[in-house]
Amino acid sequence: MKKLLFYILTWFRALKFKLERFYLRTSVGSIGEGSIIYEGVCIICRPDKFHMGNNSRVYHGSVMAIGESGQIKLGNNSHFGVNAYLNATAGRIIIGDHVGIAPLTQIYSYSNTFEAGKYLDECHLVADVVIEDNVLVGSAATILPGVTIHEGAIIAAGAVVIDDVPPYTIVGGVPAKKIGIRDK
Repeated sequence: MKKLLFYILTWFRALKFKLERFYLRTSVGSIGEGSIIYEGVCIICRPDKFHMGNNSRVYHGSVMAIGESGQIKLGNNSHFGVNAYLNATAGRIIIGDHVGIAPLTQIYSYSNTFEAGKYLDECHLVADVVIEDNVLVGSAATILPGVTIHEGAIIAAGAVVIDDVPPYTIVGGVPAKKIGIRDK
């Protein structure tokens, strides 16, 4: 009896995974050849504004919030690690080719801000985030609106990036500061 129950549960899990993949493939803007969106990925609001290049991956538990005026583009041969969170409720998040984004990373093109004399719901910062080719983003890093991370840069684990990162520069800390240069 236990064996039969095991096979039934396994069959239901496999069916659920196939249905989720079918739904994502038919609802997102585009998915390139060889790309995979793994089980448990959640694309909130506007999945049709998510575009994915060839041979890329979005791993388990990642969440992408895309609003009416938002967009997320993932280039070729790139990936989002487990439990990554991207917020493009407004603004765009553009990620180039050969980019590795480690687990628990957060990227925002939309955020609340503070302005004296205004209510919190009246104050928003909307600015595109651009991550160019061959970039590595360490685990649990946070990238805030308006940041451009130029080609070949490395973001250390846990860094909070509030300013642009020059090409082939290694940054780390809160807020992120230059800690080295990477070989080309």
